[in-house]
Amino acid sequence: WVAVSTPDSFGMGATPHLAAVLFNGMANTHMVLVPYKGVGAAVTDLMGGRVQLMFPNAGAATPHMKSGRLRGIAVTSAQPSALVPGLPTVAASGVPGYEAVALYGIFAPQGTPAPILKRVNQELVAVLHMPDTKEKLLAAGIEANGSTPEAPTSTMKAEVGRMAKALKSAGVRAE
Repeated sequence: WVAVSTPDSFGMGATPHLAAVLFNGMANTHMVLVPYKGVGAAVTDLMGGRVQLMFPNAGAATPHMKSGRLRGIAVTSAQPSALVPGLPTVAASGVPGYEAVALYGIFAPQGTPAPILKRVNQELVAVLHMPDTKEKLLAAGIEANGSTPEAPTSTMKAEVGRMAKALKSAGVRAE
């Protein structure tokens, strides 16, 4: 078996945990998931050899990859990432269809007029495409992509269904 650290201040059920559960199911592996209260302790244990693998966010891993203390294996996104050029995706590395990413969105109250949503979205996408903004976000370990005002809702609904299926298949229950 292989121990997997699932660090995040949100713990079990957060993206690193879900990424590991999804990988276990899709790759038909039997990794033992080792929960941590924070990413610092998990990265320390990974560098010290106390765990063999982890699914951290890019911000936690890339500085250690650049220093040579950690070796990246693959990215969990569907497409290669500008954060770690040259690193393959998990899907391209032998687990077809695998994708696990943290999704962030900006939401407004139900009933917000469509013209307001459209204008806020246009301005947000414009800011996200500014070279200075992209550079600062990449430095923080964030690869941001603008979308339509409708995309976050449909994407999150699909992800909830996909992850619920993976969790059920793995026998993970809410406590």
